[in-house]
Amino acid sequence: MLQRQFILEPDMDYPLHITAKQFWRAELEANWDDPDAFTLILLHSTSFHKETWEPTLQHLFDECQSCPTTPKIKCAWVIECPNHGESAALNDRALQHPPFYRNCEYTFPVELPCCLAR
Repeated sequence: MLQRQFILEPDMDYPLHITAKQFWRAELEANWDDPDAFTLILLHSTSFHKETWEPTLQHLFDECQSCPTTPKIKCAWVIECPNHGESAALNDRALQHPPFYRNCEYTFPVELPCCLAR
């Protein structure tokens, strides 16, 4: 399985680094210009990192190669949350300060008791 890594630098629109990996196989490159082929966008759950998807993608690409009725895939992009894995290391300084420090809104969509909201 081929892969390449990308790092999006912070800018005026978004103040944190974002890391991503693109995965594909050489035989899938034939699908890159095919408008019917899919580009997969994969995210991860809390406390995981982008590499969690590698075994699943390996299996999925194996299935695509062995079964002609499988939908065509171009590649898969795995995007890491800015406070997980390598992204967290790149964003360490920014994550130590507001508005990111101790911001658990994304983790707790329900209203927290006041003793936990501090």
